[in-house]
Amino acid sequence: MSEFHDIPDSGRSDSPPIQARPISAPPTFPGALAAGGVPVARRVSPLLLPGYSRVAALVDLIVFSAPFIILALVVHFSASAAQLPAAADSAEQVNTESYEQSNAGSDQAGASPAVAPEAVTRATSAADDRSSGALFNFGVTILFGFGCVGFVLLLLRFRRQRVETIGLTMRNLRVDLLWSLVVLAAMYAAHLLGAFSTMLLLPDGWRELSENAEQIDAFMPDIAWPYYLLLFGSVGLYEEVIFRGLLLTRIRCLVTRWWAAVPICALVFALLHLGMQKAVVLPSLFGLGCVLSVFTIWRRSLTPAIVGHCLFNTSQILGLHLIKTYWPDAMPGAM
Repeated sequence: MSEFHDIPDSGRSDSPPIQARPISAPPTFPGALAAGGVPVARRVSPLLLPGYSRVAALVDLIVFSAPFIILALVVHFSASAAQLPAAADSAEQVNTESYEQSNAGSDQAGASPAVAPEAVTRATSAADDRSSGALFNFGVTILFGFGCVGFVLLLLRFRRQRVETIGLTMRNLRVDLLWSLVVLAAMYAAHLLGAFSTMLLLPDGWRELSENAEQIDAFMPDIAWPYYLLLFGSVGLYEEVIFRGLLLTRIRCLVTRWWAAVPICALVFALLHLGMQKAVVLPSLFGLGCVLSVFTIWRRSLTPAIVGHCLFNTSQILGLHLIKTYWPDAMPGAM
């Protein structure tokens, strides 16, 4: 077929022939057809970072990881390894001394066991040290979280990118809020699968998991529930902005495939929790990272991951509190 077609002059012999414009086939895209049967292009996910180079993605990862990830490791390791264990050791020593003094008093005829005033004072001091250390961790976590989010937003502004490129969007908000409940269920499924695998593969898996629960409980300050909600909201927000919003999208830009970026991002997510938790929970944390990444990619939004993450953390701490209060012997060696 020729590029141009002559149009007849409708019976007039003195009029010159009129040539039509070039005919070109409209571009075809997979998807639904609009009115009139015209193909409609699919909306490209902003998480794909169209037009973003691998070099730019690598620079973003280096610029972010250099100050903030190193600082996160320093804060977590120093806070958990220096302050909280010291308070726990002090409390354990006080309990031992109190027990010994009680036994010594009970050996005397007709004497009832009693605790020395010095032991009570030291026990109170140990509890105060633990509370102060936990409050310190609480404040550092909040400040660190908002600092990370602010840095990511500054990076986006420098790159002239919209917040949609890291999944912060209001599109389909109501639907995404409902999907957060599915995210919560999937996170618990991944968590339980990792825990059962650990108990089956490791001889002391149950004891290790119990000690990890005790370590998490020691990290939490003795504060009112509204402040807990602020803490969990901050953690859920900044972890999702960092790991699923920034790292996942940049890693995908480097490896060019979601199926390769998801496990890499989940592994980084799990390893960076070693400051507060034990290595025995790495399988569970890896599964949680994969679940959150998959739902973020599918929904093209961070909303299900953020809300689901916050609900998961809240339910975990609430569960630990109930076990410690009503079933102290349910997890031996932990509560």
